[in-house]
Amino acid sequence: MTTRSGRRQAISPESRQRRKVRRPILFVTAVTWIVIVLLNPMGSGGPFHDSTMGMQMAGMSGSSMSHMSMSASTGGSTLPALLWTSSLMTMAMMVPLLIAPVRYMGERNLPQRRTRARLFFLIPCLAIWILGGLTLQGIADLLSRFGPSLAVALIAAIAWQLSLVKQMCLNGHHKRPSLAAFGYAADRDALRFGTSHALWCFGSCWALMLLPFVLSAGQLAIMAAVSIWIWAEQFDQPTKPSWRIHLPTTGIRVITHRLPSMSVAEWAGFHGGAEPRRRSLATGLNDHIS
Repeated sequence: MTTRSGRRQAISPESRQRRKVRRPILFVTAVTWIVIVLLNPMGSGGPFHDSTMGMQMAGMSGSSMSHMSMSASTGGSTLPALLWTSSLMTMAMMVPLLIAPVRYMGERNLPQRRTRARLFFLIPCLAIWILGGLTLQGIADLLSRFGPSLAVALIAAIAWQLSLVKQMCLNGHHKRPSLAAFGYAADRDALRFGTSHALWCFGSCWALMLLPFVLSAGQLAIMAAVSIWIWAEQFDQPTKPSWRIHLPTTGIRVITHRLPSMSVAEWAGFHGGAEPRRRSLATGLNDHIS
């Protein structure tokens, strides 16, 4: 890599590994958001209701799309449609949270086992999140039929943000278990870590994630705000659970002070690894987006 001064920087192995983790995850996140915007360009109308384009992209037949339209017009949705939309929304908000644990899986496994270990971590993690998104969609549908859904969702989000269980989930999200190096034990540990990490993450974020599921207008803006919020929460260190307002203060400082000074190349991981990295606020940034 060539710097502004014309000097060539060597890329350290650590920096190369960070890029191998960060780039594909950020790419998947970007593609997911692009698909969501294409399906719902105005950010309104609920979770992509009457999304013919979405059904076509999901590979559904014409008869399935017709049935989807009929179901939507009568206030219902088919299971494939619910699975498609809820999965997209959940992945858009949650996938960036995978950067740190996927990187950890690479650091704690031998090079020949890294891909396998990461797959065994990701399979239960993504499965739980998709199931969680489907559950949130079901809750949103029930709320829309039996009461003021947005008001209930707001009360639930505020109450959960104040609860000590919320802090317990955030603390659990930071846990990094010891992992076996070989054989069945290594696969078992990866599956356990993926399962526990997904449950802690979803337990921390579910109430906030419910908000875009119940909205009929401004859905994309709320999704973006929730995504930034739950991403910023990961910067705060574990603390004693208590009933209080849980604000991502460290993440807010990182976003307001560190991110504006980063170039697009640095975000994408094209910076060299020989140049010393700034610490303090950048420490948390390195742990979660590197």
